[in-house]
Amino acid sequence: MTITGNKTIYSGETIPWEVTCKNSNDEVVDITGYTMYFTIKSSFDEDNTDANAVLQKTITSLSDPANGVFQINFDPGDTLLKSGEYKYDIQAKNSSNEVTTIREGVLTVKASVTRRSNT
Repeated sequence: MTITGNKTIYSGETIPWEVTCKNSNDEVVDITGYTMYFTIKSSFDEDNTDANAVLQKTITSLSDPANGVFQINFDPGDTLLKSGEYKYDIQAKNSSNEVTTIREGVLTVKASVTRRSNT
């Protein structure tokens, strides 16, 4: 089941984002053995290599896989993006190499007023 969800962050922040995987019946999915792929792009494209990605994260250490929970951790350098709207998605690949998009949406990056903390 793909969830569409928009998210707003501030440039240069440290952000832990906890995600729970659920099926179409809103039941938690056991994601033991899964690999999660998070990608941000400035726009949707047909490039299979993700060469135009602004940020990519591959998550293999899942915080609570039996309960469908994993976390995407963003360091200040990850979020030090130009203000604006970006497209993102999260794909899950199981041990049989089946890929499912579990979340997609718009990521809005806002400029931080305080910048000296990012140096």
